[in-house]
Amino acid sequence: DAADPAAPAAGWPAEQRGTLVDKSEVLDVMNGSRPDRVLVCALGEDAFHGWAPTRYTRRGHIPTSLNLPAKDRLLDSRGRFLSRPELEEAVSALPADTGTLLYCGGGISATLLGFVLVLLGRDDVTVYDGSIEEWSADPSLPMTRTPPANS
Repeated sequence: DAADPAAPAAGWPAEQRGTLVDKSEVLDVMNGSRPDRVLVCALGEDAFHGWAPTRYTRRGHIPTSLNLPAKDRLLDSRGRFLSRPELEEAVSALPADTGTLLYCGGGISATLLGFVLVLLGRDDVTVYDGSIEEWSADPSLPMTRTPPANS
């Protein structure tokens, strides 16, 4: 009886390191009970602020989140990573003295940003892989939208 090749092996490194978190940990950070962590949304600016139509149940971002659009700030026009100095500059606005809890729409852009942070030497990086897909579907969870500057 062969194991399912698509299933992660027991003790998968992400599980061992506690790299993936659920919405209860996001709530802890958002509510201030985890001041050792900062929430960072890796979606593009229009999606983060709730300006663009989206496939998610609600628009916007998790309150208290910072925004660092992974695809826009970490990749060149051909989808390749920028140089190390450019990556360092791109993430320089993120606090270096706290852990970073990343999310996006469904976990992909967050893991892209997480990869870069680890590559640059940060070791306290986690990903909420349920991301806005899960968060926005629960009407009891708060979301924030930012009015456009010209409104």
